[in-house]
Amino acid sequence: PLYALYQVDVLHISSTQIANLANFASLWSIMASFWWGRFMDRVGAPRTVLFSIICVTLIPLVYLSAHTWYGLLFAAALMGIGFAGVELSYMGSILTYANRERTAQYQSLNSLLLGVRGVLAPLIGLPLMKAFGYQTVFWIALVIMILGCFMQHLATRPARTVTSKT
Repeated sequence: PLYALYQVDVLHISSTQIANLANFASLWSIMASFWWGRFMDRVGAPRTVLFSIICVTLIPLVYLSAHTWYGLLFAAALMGIGFAGVELSYMGSILTYANRERTAQYQSLNSLLLGVRGVLAPLIGLPLMKAFGYQTVFWIALVIMILGCFMQHLATRPARTVTSKT
């Protein structure tokens, strides 16, 4: 909810402008879904997660530099593009990693963890914002997201084969 609060508290944008940002993100999401599908066919779901999360990681950077409603149009586009990739690739990744008998359990666990994150994020983000301000929280989010991208990269890179010289 910090993005919406920032939009209202700092940028003083109207409800209509907020709705237009949501609509703009939705349009980009629809268009990007076709591209992400082809991309996922080429590189696989786990790598698609990485690249879609990189798009999402750029959003705090936009908020750190946006001083008007127009600056948020780029963030809305990134949100639509990035989350379209996340939606497609998370399920594909579960299907990639889970054996057939446990797919439903993996999906349930994924849903649970996303729900926990959705509950905890505002409980942590709002007190951080009150203590340190929006800009600091955006920097914290950016650092955590970059770490997540790095971890995703490590998890999805091709395994190296170690050969013995004996």
